[in-house]
Amino acid sequence: DMFAGVLAERAGLPEPDLASRAVAGAMIGVAMAAFPMQGGVVGTADYERFEEALRVVTRELGAR
Repeated sequence: DMFAGVLAERAGLPEPDLASRAVAGAMIGVAMAAFPMQGGVVGTADYERFEEALRVVTRELGAR
């Protein structure tokens, strides 16, 4: 709920709502899919992959 709380605060909401919780969960899922599973240091290429994964989700969900 901490990440959803940050999103809600940035949206001007007093507490997390369903939308902020859903977006937080989706972003965490994208991060889990995009970042390397073996651990270690996360580099610039990993963050670029994360941003690309967010664009893919946005595009694919918008197309439906």
